[in-house]
Amino acid sequence: MLIDPAVRYNVAASALMARCGHCREPVIGYREIRAMKTRLLDPAEYKATFSAPMRDVSQTATHVIDIWPYVDAVSGGDLLGHELAAGLVEHVYRDGTETYDHVLVVTKSKNVFLAVVVDLMRDEILGHHLLDLNQEYGLLTPH
Repeated sequence: MLIDPAVRYNVAASALMARCGHCREPVIGYREIRAMKTRLLDPAEYKATFSAPMRDVSQTATHVIDIWPYVDAVSGGDLLGHELAAGLVEHVYRDGTETYDHVLVVTKSKNVFLAVVVDLMRDEILGHHLLDLNQEYGLLTPH
């Protein structure tokens, strides 16, 4: 069953949500993740999931799993003092080989995201990485 992206992610103000924006209940049609084991990807592992061109598929993604149980299970230590915003996804990027999706979960810090990497071939979450664009690109932005 195909679900319209606006329904599937509950699109609101350029932020996507994989759960209902009002009650955070899963949207019907999702495949739930059973095991809540998380894996922090080091920079080399994270970069290995990139393949040009990386495309923004936030509005068109058809291969979707519910990331929120995984996100809820991520250790606070992996966030390095950053706090997640209320269930918001900024963008979803798919690599050029269509093997991985990078789901950028919003934090309360500007330009800092919890990047959840979804392995599309295995239909599971590979792991996560704290993507700090301020540090990555030398931006001077206070938390």
